[in-house]
Amino acid sequence: MRAFLPALKGEASSPQWRVIYETGVSFMLLPERMYKVIVIMPKDYTGRFLFEIQKAGIAQVEDVHKFLKDISPGAPLEYFKEISSYELTLSRIIDTFEKYVKRPSGIMELIKPHPPKKFRTRRLSLNDIIKECREYVPKILSKVEALDQDIKGLVDEIEDIRNIISVIEGVPFDDIDFKYLGIREYSVSVIVRVGDVESFKEHASKYNASYVIRSVERGKETIYYALIIAERESWDILLEESPPGLINVIHIPEDAEGFKSEYLETLRARIGDLREKINEKKDEIIKLYHENEEKLKILYDEVRNEKARRMIPSRSGESLYTRTLAFWVPERSLDRFKEIVNSITEGKAVIGIEEAEIGEDAPILLKNPRWAKPFEFLTRLFSLPKYGKVDPTIIIGPIFAIYYGVMLGDFLYGFLVFLLGVLLMRGMGKYSRNIYDFGFLMAASGFTSMATGAIQGSYFGDTFQRFLGVGVPMIYDPFSDPMKLLILSLYIGLFQLNLGMVLSSYQLLREGRVKEFICDRLSWFILQPAGAVLILNFLFGKEFSPIVMKLAYVGVLVGLLLIFMEHKGLGFFEITGFIGEWLSYTRILALDLATSGTAMTINIIIGLLVSATPFLIPVAVVMWLGGHLINAVLQNLGSFVHSLRLQYVEFFGKFYESGGMEFRPFSEIRQFTIIEGEE
Repeated sequence: MRAFLPALKGEASSPQWRVIYETGVSFMLLPERMYKVIVIMPKDYTGRFLFEIQKAGIAQVEDVHKFLKDISPGAPLEYFKEISSYELTLSRIIDTFEKYVKRPSGIMELIKPHPPKKFRTRRLSLNDIIKECREYVPKILSKVEALDQDIKGLVDEIEDIRNIISVIEGVPFDDIDFKYLGIREYSVSVIVRVGDVESFKEHASKYNASYVIRSVERGKETIYYALIIAERESWDILLEESPPGLINVIHIPEDAEGFKSEYLETLRARIGDLREKINEKKDEIIKLYHENEEKLKILYDEVRNEKARRMIPSRSGESLYTRTLAFWVPERSLDRFKEIVNSITEGKAVIGIEEAEIGEDAPILLKNPRWAKPFEFLTRLFSLPKYGKVDPTIIIGPIFAIYYGVMLGDFLYGFLVFLLGVLLMRGMGKYSRNIYDFGFLMAASGFTSMATGAIQGSYFGDTFQRFLGVGVPMIYDPFSDPMKLLILSLYIGLFQLNLGMVLSSYQLLREGRVKEFICDRLSWFILQPAGAVLILNFLFGKEFSPIVMKLAYVGVLVGLLLIFMEHKGLGFFEITGFIGEWLSYTRILALDLATSGTAMTINIIIGLLVSATPFLIPVAVVMWLGGHLINAVLQNLGSFVHSLRLQYVEFFGKFYESGGMEFRPFSEIRQFTIIEGEE
């Protein structure tokens, strides 16, 4: 506990942190500052305190033994086991009901979904929860389980009848009344499937069994069946002494009667009756659900939150009179947290606070401006940064959308992506944060593709020019002058790689790793401009003053020396690796040309079809639309993957340290309910 004492006096445990985090750049490039907080309070206040902290949802509970080693472990609060059992039971009841309720599905449900049903309620006390569960849960459980078992029994019966039908349909005895079949006291009349006909005949004759053999052709296979009539005693011996696989008895129910076609109709009618009974039982269970849904779901949410509170003390430490709880609290919530502690415990609690250190196993709460929040989807898709490390969200979000748009490079393809993104945002995105963020990302990428397509005059390739004779405005044509886009791609790549090294330098200097900064980062800042001067001079004939050339020679030597000092014999691969990463950005040009080239090829093929004969115009229109839709899907997939690759491989490889765990506050989880007076 001694490590936490400075914070009790209001002192910052690490002044350097405060300076770094308060810079403008750091505000958007670093996660929220986290504090380790230890609270020691009298046991009597535990329940009320946990209730308020859960309601506030501002702190993440941590195992106290992670902060304090020598402390006695705590135990869950009273009624924990009982509450846990009710949570499982209520969950099972709701799941049983829900499987009989028809839910809307399909593309329209994704675009224009039905809002989830929420019930307004008040928070229930522990006594109310226990009373309701003890009186209500067993009754509703017995009712729903009885109906569910009835339905399962009827479904199993239908499945058994279907199996009987499939067996009887294959039997080639249409002229026998099934009521005469069966094993009786003195005689036997059965249908069997025969493995080997000649062996069967010999075996049946040995025991004086009468038989009729018929065959059925199934594909290239001939299957033999036999109707056997024999004395019961002879049949028993015949069956017992038959070689394996020679005779397989076709089991026909004892209540079967009528010829084959008549009995099959009887069975199918029986299935119809059973389905009606199933529908009646389903109507009963759905009616029961509608009568109890509100009460069930309100009780379930209350039980689940109560269970979460009662479990927390098992992660705490305790003595005879006190309880010790551990939390991670973000800086923005620290004052509120202390206010709750002091208010609930009437000032009788001791609070120890210590700021987390860079790289420590602290939870990550990303801190980005509102416009960049949806782009956090990209960061989470890879992995959150370690605590105190750079969060690249505000950089990779816009850059990803720009790369995606340039690679796709068609106005109408981009419009389809933009439209999809907007529909997702306005549809399921209203109820799912991940879907909203993905929709926003697609809308932004589609918009940049529309802008690129307008610049390049690409609307489903050259559709307007080729088929309608309409000239479209065009600022730049990548086919006539691809070198401009190639050079731009290389400039972009060089900028982003150096931006990654700048961020890496920032992290290295913050952490005092000066030697690594000089050898691994400053070396490249020296080597790149010096190498550019020499390349321009020797390969492209660019003239520079003698002093610039001397500085370039020195810069190259110093840069190479620093790189090889850090990486020894692997320094050569560092250089070739950097060049490979840089050239990787040429995929921006390649993907842009691939989209336009494929679209143009589709249009050329369609043009040839149309020119052959006017009768092919309807076919050509369908092929044109299908071809462009397929191309749009494939090129969108390629643009998405390659844009991600440039972020995750080339850019992240220069600075990013992943592996952070997201901050998960201890808060109420209300899947089905809304507290009255609260949103």
